[in-house]
Amino acid sequence: MLKIDNLEFFYDANKKIYRYNLEATAPQVISVMGKSGSGKSTLLDILSGFLEPKKGKVLYDGLDILTLPPQKRPLCILFQKHNLFEYLNVEQNIAVGIDGSFKITKEKSSVISKILKDISLENYEKREVSTLSGGEQQRVAIARMLVMKKPVLLLDEPFGALDKESKTDMLKLIKEITLKKELITLMVTHDKYDSDLIADSFYLMKENSKENSLVKL
Repeated sequence: MLKIDNLEFFYDANKKIYRYNLEATAPQVISVMGKSGSGKSTLLDILSGFLEPKKGKVLYDGLDILTLPPQKRPLCILFQKHNLFEYLNVEQNIAVGIDGSFKITKEKSSVISKILKDISLENYEKREVSTLSGGEQQRVAIARMLVMKKPVLLLDEPFGALDKESKTDMLKLIKEITLKKELITLMVTHDKYDSDLIADSFYLMKENSKENSLVKL
Protein backbone atom coordinates (compact mmCIF):
# COMPACT_ATOMS: atom_id res chain seq x y z
CA MET A 1 0.00 0.00 0.00
CA LEU A 2 1.15 3.53 -0.85
CA LYS A 3 0.02 6.37 1.40
CA ILE A 4 0.94 10.02 0.92
CA ASP A 5 0.15 11.56 4.29
CA ASN A 6 -0.17 15.34 4.75
CA LEU A 7 2.77 16.05 2.47
CA GLU A 8 3.54 19.77 2.12
CA PHE A 9 5.97 21.70 -0.03
CA PHE A 10 6.56 25.29 -1.05
CA TYR A 11 9.11 27.07 -3.16
CA ASP A 12 10.87 29.76 -1.15
CA ALA A 13 10.27 32.34 -3.89
CA ASN A 14 6.48 32.46 -3.51
CA LYS A 15 5.58 30.47 -0.35
CA LYS A 16 2.46 29.03 -1.99
CA ILE A 17 1.78 25.67 -0.34
CA TYR A 18 1.37 22.45 -2.29
CA ARG A 19 -0.48 19.87 -0.19
CA TYR A 20 -0.81 16.16 -1.02
CA ASN A 21 -2.80 13.23 0.38
CA LEU A 22 -3.32 9.98 -1.51
CA GLU A 23 -3.84 6.27 -0.87
CA ALA A 24 -3.44 3.38 -3.30
CA THR A 25 -3.17 -0.40 -3.30
CA ALA A 26 -1.83 -2.61 -6.07
CA PRO A 27 -2.66 -3.21 -8.83
CA GLN A 28 -3.91 0.26 -9.65
CA VAL A 29 -3.37 3.18 -12.03
CA ILE A 30 -3.88 6.55 -10.36
CA SER A 31 -4.32 9.67 -12.45
CA VAL A 32 -3.12 13.03 -11.12
CA MET A 33 -4.51 15.87 -13.22
CA GLY A 34 -4.24 19.64 -13.08
CA LYS A 35 -3.13 22.71 -14.96
CA SER A 36 0.48 23.37 -15.87
CA GLY A 37 2.28 24.68 -12.79
CA SER A 38 -0.33 23.36 -10.35
CA GLY A 39 2.14 21.03 -8.60
CA LYS A 40 1.66 17.68 -10.33
CA SER A 41 5.30 17.17 -11.30
CA THR A 42 6.41 18.63 -7.96
CA LEU A 43 4.79 15.62 -6.31
CA LEU A 44 6.82 13.20 -8.44
CA ASP A 45 9.99 15.17 -7.73
CA ILE A 46 9.37 14.80 -3.98
CA LEU A 47 8.66 11.07 -4.27
CA SER A 48 11.80 10.55 -6.37
CA GLY A 49 14.04 12.53 -4.03
CA PHE A 50 14.70 15.55 -6.28
CA LEU A 51 12.89 17.83 -3.79
CA GLU A 52 12.58 17.65 -0.01
CA PRO A 53 9.12 18.33 1.48
CA LYS A 54 8.56 20.74 4.35
CA LYS A 55 6.46 18.17 6.25
CA GLY A 56 4.54 14.92 5.88
CA LYS A 57 5.26 11.28 5.12
CA VAL A 58 5.15 8.90 2.16
CA LEU A 59 4.51 5.38 3.41
CA TYR A 60 4.97 2.21 1.39
CA ASP A 61 3.88 -0.87 3.34
CA GLY A 62 4.28 1.19 6.50
CA LEU A 63 7.83 2.43 5.82
CA ASP A 64 8.39 6.16 5.28
CA ILE A 65 10.32 6.11 2.01
CA LEU A 66 11.35 9.76 2.46
CA THR A 67 13.90 8.48 4.99
CA LEU A 68 15.59 6.43 2.24
CA PRO A 69 18.13 7.68 -0.33
CA PRO A 70 16.55 8.07 -3.78
CA GLN A 71 18.17 4.92 -5.23
CA LYS A 72 16.74 2.81 -2.39
CA ARG A 73 13.15 3.97 -2.75
CA PRO A 74 10.65 1.39 -4.11
CA LEU A 75 9.83 3.41 -7.23
CA CYS A 76 11.07 4.47 -10.62
CA ILE A 77 10.04 7.31 -12.91
CA LEU A 78 9.46 7.66 -16.66
CA PHE A 79 9.70 11.15 -18.15
CA GLN A 80 8.59 12.39 -21.57
CA LYS A 81 12.32 12.53 -22.39
CA HIS A 82 13.21 8.87 -22.07
CA ASN A 83 16.96 9.41 -21.35
CA LEU A 84 18.08 6.44 -23.42
CA PHE A 85 21.60 6.11 -24.86
CA GLU A 86 20.57 6.40 -28.48
CA TYR A 87 23.72 4.99 -30.10
CA LEU A 88 23.81 1.91 -27.93
CA ASN A 89 21.58 -1.05 -28.65
CA VAL A 90 18.35 -1.96 -26.91
CA GLU A 91 19.90 -4.71 -24.81
CA GLN A 92 22.64 -2.42 -23.47
CA ASN A 93 20.13 0.30 -22.57
CA ILE A 94 17.97 -2.10 -20.60
CA ALA A 95 20.99 -3.71 -18.92
CA VAL A 96 21.77 -0.38 -17.21
CA GLY A 97 18.52 -0.76 -15.25
CA ILE A 98 19.67 -4.06 -13.76
CA ASP A 99 22.99 -3.06 -12.19
CA GLY A 100 24.11 0.25 -13.72
CA SER A 101 26.43 -1.50 -16.17
CA PHE A 102 26.26 -1.93 -19.96
CA LYS A 103 27.92 -5.33 -19.64
CA ILE A 104 25.78 -8.18 -20.96
CA THR A 105 25.93 -11.51 -19.18
CA LYS A 106 24.03 -14.67 -20.04
CA GLU A 107 21.74 -14.11 -17.05
CA LYS A 108 21.09 -10.47 -17.99
CA SER A 109 20.40 -11.42 -21.59
CA SER A 110 17.77 -13.94 -20.49
CA VAL A 111 16.01 -11.39 -18.27
CA ILE A 112 16.04 -8.76 -21.02
CA SER A 113 14.66 -11.14 -23.63
CA LYS A 114 11.69 -11.96 -21.38
CA ILE A 115 10.98 -8.29 -20.72
CA LEU A 116 11.14 -7.44 -24.43
CA LYS A 117 8.62 -10.17 -25.14
CA ASP A 118 6.30 -8.63 -22.52
CA ILE A 119 6.38 -5.26 -24.29
CA SER A 120 6.11 -6.62 -27.86
CA LEU A 121 9.72 -5.89 -28.86
CA GLU A 122 10.83 -9.49 -29.17
CA ASN A 123 14.19 -9.91 -30.98
CA TYR A 124 15.01 -6.17 -30.74
CA GLU A 125 18.04 -6.76 -28.48
CA LYS A 126 20.69 -5.72 -31.03
CA ARG A 127 18.80 -2.81 -32.60
CA GLU A 128 20.36 0.62 -32.04
CA VAL A 129 17.95 2.87 -30.15
CA SER A 130 18.49 5.69 -32.69
CA THR A 131 16.83 3.53 -35.37
CA LEU A 132 13.61 3.05 -33.38
CA SER A 133 10.39 5.02 -33.58
CA GLY A 134 9.34 7.27 -30.69
CA GLY A 135 6.89 4.67 -29.44
CA GLU A 136 9.48 1.90 -29.62
CA GLN A 137 11.97 4.04 -27.70
CA GLN A 138 9.42 4.58 -24.95
CA ARG A 139 8.85 0.82 -24.81
CA VAL A 140 12.59 0.36 -24.25
CA ALA A 141 12.47 2.97 -21.46
CA ILE A 142 9.58 1.05 -19.88
CA ALA A 143 11.56 -2.18 -20.15
CA ARG A 144 14.47 -0.53 -18.35
CA MET A 145 12.08 0.46 -15.55
CA LEU A 146 10.66 -3.05 -15.30
CA VAL A 147 14.03 -4.75 -14.85
CA MET A 148 14.56 -2.56 -11.77
CA LYS A 149 11.71 -4.53 -10.16
CA LYS A 150 10.25 -1.55 -8.32
CA PRO A 151 6.62 -1.83 -7.14
CA VAL A 152 5.67 1.80 -7.85
CA LEU A 153 5.86 3.40 -11.31
CA LEU A 154 5.79 7.19 -11.70
CA LEU A 155 4.83 8.58 -15.11
CA ASP A 156 5.40 12.28 -15.82
CA GLU A 157 3.39 12.79 -19.04
CA PRO A 158 5.75 10.42 -20.87
CA PHE A 159 3.68 9.97 -24.02
CA GLY A 160 2.78 13.58 -24.83
CA ALA A 161 5.10 13.70 -27.86
CA LEU A 162 3.56 10.62 -29.52
CA ASP A 163 0.75 10.59 -32.07
CA LYS A 164 -2.64 9.54 -30.74
CA GLU A 165 -2.46 5.94 -31.99
CA SER A 166 1.01 5.37 -30.51
CA LYS A 167 0.00 7.09 -27.29
CA THR A 168 -3.06 4.88 -26.96
CA ASP A 169 -0.94 1.76 -27.48
CA MET A 170 1.52 2.90 -24.81
CA LEU A 171 -1.19 3.72 -22.29
CA LYS A 172 -2.79 0.32 -22.80
CA LEU A 173 0.64 -1.29 -22.31
CA ILE A 174 1.06 0.55 -19.01
CA LYS A 175 -2.33 -0.70 -17.85
CA GLU A 176 -1.47 -4.27 -18.86
CA ILE A 177 1.89 -4.13 -17.07
CA THR A 178 0.33 -2.63 -13.94
CA LEU A 179 -2.13 -5.50 -13.71
CA LYS A 180 0.28 -8.28 -14.70
CA LYS A 181 3.07 -7.16 -12.35
CA GLU A 182 0.66 -6.00 -9.60
CA LEU A 183 2.10 -2.48 -9.48
CA ILE A 184 0.96 0.92 -8.30
CA THR A 185 1.24 3.36 -11.21
CA LEU A 186 0.97 7.08 -10.52
CA MET A 187 0.38 8.95 -13.78
CA VAL A 188 0.68 12.74 -13.99
CA THR A 189 -1.17 14.17 -16.97
CA HIS A 190 -3.05 17.24 -18.16
CA ASP A 191 -4.95 15.16 -20.75
CA LYS A 192 -8.32 13.78 -19.67
CA TYR A 193 -8.07 11.19 -22.46
CA ASP A 194 -5.14 9.50 -20.66
CA SER A 195 -7.08 9.29 -17.41
CA ASP A 196 -10.31 8.05 -18.94
CA LEU A 197 -8.50 5.33 -20.89
CA ILE A 198 -6.60 3.55 -18.11
CA ALA A 199 -7.00 5.12 -14.65
CA ASP A 200 -8.71 3.32 -11.78
CA SER A 201 -8.81 6.36 -9.48
CA PHE A 202 -8.67 10.06 -10.17
CA TYR A 203 -7.06 12.99 -8.34
CA LEU A 204 -6.98 16.68 -9.17
CA MET A 205 -4.68 19.50 -8.07
CA LYS A 206 -7.28 21.99 -6.81
CA GLU A 207 -5.98 25.58 -6.83
CA ASN A 208 -6.64 28.74 -4.85
CA SER A 209 -4.60 31.84 -4.07
CA LYS A 210 -2.83 30.38 -1.00
CA GLU A 211 -2.46 26.68 -1.69
CA ASN A 212 -2.89 23.91 -4.23
CA SER A 213 -4.25 20.65 -2.82
CA LEU A 214 -4.48 17.17 -4.26
CA VAL A 215 -8.09 16.01 -3.92
CA LYS A 216 -9.71 12.72 -4.91
CA LEU A 217 -12.53 12.94 -7.46
